[in-house]
Amino acid sequence: EKSMMSAIASPSPAVQLPVAFRAAYFYESPGLARIPVAAKFRLDTVALKNKSGQLAGNVDIMGVAYGEDGSVAARFSETLQLMIEKGKEAEFRKQSYYYRNYFKLRPGKYRLKLAVADEKGRVGSAEQSIVVPPLVQTDLSGSTLIVAQTLYRLPSLIQDLQAKLLEENDPLIFRGFRVIPSVENILPANKPVGLIFKAYNLSGNVEQRKLVAQVQLTDEKGASQTFPPIPLDEHLYSTGGTEGVIGINVPLGNMAPGKYRLVVTTTEGVSNRSFSLQTELELQ
Repeated sequence: EKSMMSAIASPSPAVQLPVAFRAAYFYESPGLARIPVAAKFRLDTVALKNKSGQLAGNVDIMGVAYGEDGSVAARFSETLQLMIEKGKEAEFRKQSYYYRNYFKLRPGKYRLKLAVADEKGRVGSAEQSIVVPPLVQTDLSGSTLIVAQTLYRLPSLIQDLQAKLLEENDPLIFRGFRVIPSVENILPANKPVGLIFKAYNLSGNVEQRKLVAQVQLTDEKGASQTFPPIPLDEHLYSTGGTEGVIGINVPLGNMAPGKYRLVVTTTEGVSNRSFSLQTELELQ
């Protein structure tokens, strides 16, 4: 804990255990947001020891959210227990560990820091800033735009508990699937991009919404390409009378490898209200 606190307090990242993370925001109410954190760290140097014929080790992970005044607004910590068969160590060392947790924060500006440490005191840390805008009740609004790394179907027992999961307001579980957000937003070129976001303050009359998404990609030189509009009503999974999660696959056609800014503008036909979300991504 002392090593992690030191890494979190340092202005420079610790790199003995390289770690990266990406945070997003989804509103639970106008005054409170859930901040999912998707992180991954490499396993090539994590300390392991022999235990009952296997290799085992603990990795501690800590996240802290600092407000604009430098005070701690939220935090989490957890110990991860790793265990593998000896014969699989080489394969294990080539992988990264994917980790999920979340903060709960009020609208505002925050500095998020994440640190990991193994049993030999090797430490890694990373930092990210996030702005959670106020949710105006009269405006059509959206969450962070999530680039999905993958989706996996939940076991049937978990699906039967869908109502309970929705009460816990996990925005990345819907229609029997869990969404695994991309940490680095690096994707293969010429393949569809999976996008997830949540819409708030929709018109109450479902039949009149006529939601449409317009997707635009802009490269580093400023050249833009706009894709055909995507009707969204059939892609909306309602989580309340005037809100819902939207999941779409966007075919990118023959976009060249490179770095892009992706913008999704969602318009509601009945009211002509709209909101735009954006994120950076890299095609390889």
